[in-house]
Amino acid sequence: MHQTDEWWVSHFNFCDAVKANMKLPEEILLNDVTLREGEQAGNVVLRLEERLAIAKKFDEIGVQQIQIGFADLHSESERNMIKSIKKELTSAKIEALVLGYYAQAKEQIDILVDCGVDVITIALPSSDMRLKVHMKISREELINKATDMVAYAKNRGVTVMYLTTDTTRSDLAFLKKIYKCVVDAGADRVGIADTAGVISPQAMNYLTCEIKEELRDIPVGVHCHNDFGLAMANVVAAVQAGAEIVDVAGNGLGERAGMPALDEVIMTLKILYGVKSNIKTEMLYELSNLVAKLTNTSIPPSKPITGENVFAHVFDSHVLLANLHPFFIQPFKPELVGNKSKVVLSRYTGVYAIKEKIKELGITLSEDKMPLVAQRVREKALKEKRALTDDEFLEIIGES
Repeated sequence: MHQTDEWWVSHFNFCDAVKANMKLPEEILLNDVTLREGEQAGNVVLRLEERLAIAKKFDEIGVQQIQIGFADLHSESERNMIKSIKKELTSAKIEALVLGYYAQAKEQIDILVDCGVDVITIALPSSDMRLKVHMKISREELINKATDMVAYAKNRGVTVMYLTTDTTRSDLAFLKKIYKCVVDAGADRVGIADTAGVISPQAMNYLTCEIKEELRDIPVGVHCHNDFGLAMANVVAAVQAGAEIVDVAGNGLGERAGMPALDEVIMTLKILYGVKSNIKTEMLYELSNLVAKLTNTSIPPSKPITGENVFAHVFDSHVLLANLHPFFIQPFKPELVGNKSKVVLSRYTGVYAIKEKIKELGITLSEDKMPLVAQRVREKALKEKRALTDDEFLEIIGES
């Protein structure tokens, strides 16, 4: 639906010609990887209490699955951390990643199961270069290892996902063979990982279509990196092809250029593609700020959905348009994601902005003084090379 009381987007999104070749799932499973991938971003280290706070907030807003990281064979504190998070959650499932090339991978599976993990994702590389240089094994040896690991995990009574790493630089026929073999061994889901962030949206759509066609009813997930700024586009391309599981992270945190941002994925798929979501979107701004605070990272002011300036209006005619109708220059109401509109006083400020600002601050100003105040605001903004604070604006009013 392109228009509701909460948003107004292009009707072309939903026309038959656009939707003709899409295989959109009715609903997607969001797997938040902030507690693992997020800590692989530079300078991010989370203590137990911070991990708990983030996990509980994900659970509260309706995220279905949370990845807690890896199993440390020698760390009792890590095991206690997993148990603590599991205990605190009301509905979200706990997922953990097992790197299948570790010699003690099966021991990791045992530890994770004993800690109460719901989903185990077994990750092994699939590109020939990774097999040759990294693991030094043949394709057949890889398949034997993969099926053995999957069968072992499945016998422990958990949901098993098999993730091919470096999927997007792997041979397609070999990928199909791997996936078929691991599904036969008991894998409940499979995953496509653009480990180095090297695929285009069109190629991701093609690859996902091929895998979905091969596996039919087996859920397919995607793990996209943002090295070319295409992680979000690749998620959309994969979901258009039928992918049902998407790895996301709070504020797009992740190794190198990061991951698709949880809030952006939710809002894009919900509003622009009509994919069902039970996420409490009004809590997204709160979640974004919590993640930023606890990871000691900043949210760019222009970040979609939760940035401070994404519902800010500067140009005077835009202030007027926003006042006439909430969707004239923005796609949805900021309250839908817990954000808010604001008037920014800067170089393009005019009378309309002044009127809205004084209303926002709960003060009065005579109509005849507004042009002079607007002029002084513009002059000061130019002088300071930035927008004005409310205190500076009040000072200008006091002098006018």
